[in-house]
Amino acid sequence: MTKRREKAKPIRTENNKQLATEDTVRVSNLKEKNKRLRTFMYETGKFLVDIAKLVFGGVILAGIMNEEINRTLLFSTGTIIVLVASLTGLTLISNNKED
Repeated sequence: MTKRREKAKPIRTENNKQLATEDTVRVSNLKEKNKRLRTFMYETGKFLVDIAKLVFGGVILAGIMNEEINRTLLFSTGTIIVLVASLTGLTLISNNKED
């Protein structure tokens, strides 16, 4: 009976080592996915801030031109888009800064 236990013991330790390596790999993959997600959100935030700058510039340029444009609609829509894009972008950037 002791011989059986001695034979079974190394098998259990081998299984434990294999499980430990699988757990380590899972944790490593999870950290990598989390890092990629944080980088994606950070870059999306930068993109939204750039879009806000472009819309702001476009509204200013459209406002100076001598075309028949409803200026109230132009400035109100531009202001809303700039505020939403910049606030969302800055929130994403601040929450997902790279370490």
